[in-house]
Amino acid sequence: MSSIQSIQFGGGVAGGGFSNQQGVWKRLGLRKIQATVLDFSYDPLTGNFLGSTAARYDLQFDSTFQNVTGTVAGKVFSPGIDPLNPGGVEPIAEFSDAFEAHRVTVGN
Repeated sequence: MSSIQSIQFGGGVAGGGFSNQQGVWKRLGLRKIQATVLDFSYDPLTGNFLGSTAARYDLQFDSTFQNVTGTVAGKVFSPGIDPLNPGGVEPIAEFSDAFEAHRVTVGN
């Protein structure tokens, strides 16, 4: 799974920007998937690396696969901490959101 967010380049999470998200997804049921993605946080002014993030998406598509509703929740960890296995280290930031999206088609 690949994702780009509108807030990622302007200090979206914990005062920093973050990279495009890359990850994997699996089917959970009829038109339902769950995904885990990773990204890298940075200071938009200096470009300094701030840490890594793991986020989980839960997505439900309608019967035509033209619309999707979903939630996302994630944790940002300091440099040197594996966001998939933080070993009890507390995140430096957490976030969650809900959203809806509609497929864009040619000519629309």
